[in-house]
Amino acid sequence: MSGTTTRVLVLGNTGMLGSMLLGHLSRAPGVVARASQRRDPGAPDYFDALTPGEPLPALLASGGGCDLVVNAIGLTQAELKRSDDAEA
Repeated sequence: MSGTTTRVLVLGNTGMLGSMLLGHLSRAPGVVARASQRRDPGAPDYFDALTPGEPLPALLASGGGCDLVVNAIGLTQAELKRSDDAEA
């Protein structure tokens, strides 16, 4: 496998697990790591798991695509309640 590059997309990189994983992957030889974000809907790699109909296929294809996706998204009870309240 020498000379190959593995493209990894990390979902949930602002949490404890995702940020640690992104840091390790970013330093790993042969790995190009990128992450989604949910703070700026107009920015590249935007993804919010709580928003129905989010364009996950477009996210996966953006940035040259990816070979692996790591889902490190964690939702707290407060986030779930805010989402439920917004839908009501």
